[in-house]
Amino acid sequence: MRWLGAWLHGLLLVIALVGAYFTWDTGDGKKHDSKSEDRVPVWQAAGESASAVSYRHGEKSTRLWIEGQGKAARPWVEVTEPARKPRKPKGKEKADEVTPKPKPKADEVAPKPEADEVAPKPEAEAEPLPPRVTRFPGNTKARELLERLARPQAERALGQADPERLGSLGLAPVEATLEVTVGGEARTIEVGKVAYGTQGRYLRLAGTGEVFVAAADLVGDLKWAASRLKETDPFGPQAKEADRTEITLGEGMTKRLVRLAEEGGAKKKKSTRWADASRPDVEDEEATNWMRKLKRLRARKHLGGEAEAGAKVVLSVSFHAGSEPAGRAVLSRIGDDDKARFVIESPHLGGRAEVSSRLAGELLEDVSGLFLSR
Repeated sequence: MRWLGAWLHGLLLVIALVGAYFTWDTGDGKKHDSKSEDRVPVWQAAGESASAVSYRHGEKSTRLWIEGQGKAARPWVEVTEPARKPRKPKGKEKADEVTPKPKPKADEVAPKPEADEVAPKPEAEAEPLPPRVTRFPGNTKARELLERLARPQAERALGQADPERLGSLGLAPVEATLEVTVGGEARTIEVGKVAYGTQGRYLRLAGTGEVFVAAADLVGDLKWAASRLKETDPFGPQAKEADRTEITLGEGMTKRLVRLAEEGGAKKKKSTRWADASRPDVEDEEATNWMRKLKRLRARKHLGGEAEAGAKVVLSVSFHAGSEPAGRAVLSRIGDDDKARFVIESPHLGGRAEVSSRLAGELLEDVSGLFLSR
């Protein structure tokens, strides 16, 4: 009978674990079924997208906003962080460091200071360094986040929370805030901790005091904006729909390629194979491999201001979908030695950005094969 008791105990344990998986603690002491209720709006607002979002956590902040109008409208992101303290060189003694004098013994008299001996001046306090501000264009996820925050949806509405419980929810004291501007009206959300047993986070709507459990990525994407919301594709998503491209070397030689027919069955997708425009039905393997390598080229560090002195245009690529432009970028090289840097400039990036020197160098080495292939 022991085996039967062990089997029943195991069965009950499995049932308990399954039940726990589909329920969670919302902070009010009650268990709620994850499938029984629909999502609830945090607020109702007019407008398809938020015009601006500001997230603050301690000394770090992230701003997300829309710049431009119509088709030219695009998201931009600005991250402000505390300045990094400069590292002190190793092995270098401080200029104001004084060798300590030996203490006199009990039966000795301490020597009197000499008349011309001057006490060391106290070290002046260093001026605070200005914060680091990084500005870059937002990607598709940034645009989608603005749309989600226009009318944020919560997994649970918990109503007014007991003031004594705000601390356990991470809402007292408030460490982070989220300000969303929709239709010219700004709304502030206080951000709490991750809700136990869920992928949600406690949020409290300032002014009303209502507490919600919402998806954690509403805040997480803003907190880690530099890695999640940065646009790195120099051509943009429209290049994926292009049917032809033009590749121009710095001296003016141009190669025209066309994309081969779509691939797949019922769900056709754009082909990744390319051909010379003079023979549009025959794949050019050199062109296909080069275009796949070009697809890997990504912006690393966004730059501001005008082009640097000595920058030389070495390559430009233009995509077209029918008669419409579908993305363009210009690659420049700074320096001619092994330490040369490469910068790409495109309308989609909203300016200039550094790219991988290794990958850019390979593209330049391999592009000659496109002009020699027939």
